[in-house]
Amino acid sequence: RKDIAGFSVSDRIQLFENRIYLTLGYERMHDNVANTKEATTFTNTYRTNVSWYPIDTTLPRVSVGFMKRNRDNGVARNNPIVAELTGVDEVAAVQNISITDGDTLLTASPRFSDTYQMTASVSQEFSLLGMTHDASLNFSMLNTSSDVFKYGDSQSNSLSLRVVNRYENLPLQTHLGFNLNNTETSSGLTDIQILGASAGGELFLMDNDVSLNASIAFTKNRSESIALLANSNGTPELSADDYYQPDGSSSRSASNSYIISAGGRYDLSQQHAFVLDFRYSNVRN
Repeated sequence: RKDIAGFSVSDRIQLFENRIYLTLGYERMHDNVANTKEATTFTNTYRTNVSWYPIDTTLPRVSVGFMKRNRDNGVARNNPIVAELTGVDEVAAVQNISITDGDTLLTASPRFSDTYQMTASVSQEFSLLGMTHDASLNFSMLNTSSDVFKYGDSQSNSLSLRVVNRYENLPLQTHLGFNLNNTETSSGLTDIQILGASAGGELFLMDNDVSLNASIAFTKNRSESIALLANSNGTPELSADDYYQPDGSSSRSASNSYIISAGGRYDLSQQHAFVLDFRYSNVRN
């Protein structure tokens, strides 16, 4: 990664005859390797995950993970001009400044944020209507809070369901998927909702030497946003007293996306194969 240095260490521990896996990880990174920035941002990331894989297939496979990330460049928020304005928070200031001997000097922008992520998944295999199904439910929650910028918070939630169907008397495998994502950024000023669904299958012929596949995916995207504008505080010739504020008017957008894909593979031998892929996508705003 450009202008990034650091280290990462992780360990995966197998417990109870490989039925439970415990993963622990730590990463510490910093930018400004080239020493061209006014401040260096340090990033500390802690990760842990616990997964259970039971021998009995009637029991579900479960995985739970947690991540904590902290970013800090050691610069405090400082703008006494904006802090003196009535009804305006100092953390909404556009620029960081320092006043020395009556002179106003620009300083590095502060960076201090905490990010938390939780993931969970449950998978279960079962038989129904002459088919073997493998269903998985996944959930993810991501939350970032900023202590130095009023509009620096964000959060995102994602829920997905996928079912893979294997037919007992047919060389066919199909799948169905569903996903729902909701994201808020700029401390709630922007709201994005994405709804997605997909379906497809794969057919195996000639002792699995030939495989044919096809799928279709659809996403429905909706967003509503209130823009941030820089208020000049009545002094457009000066920038030190500028602060961010919501525009007040909201904008909405919507789009639908379609993706159709198909393909085939013919294995001539273990070393050679012919592959044909087709993909069509369409986005309408």
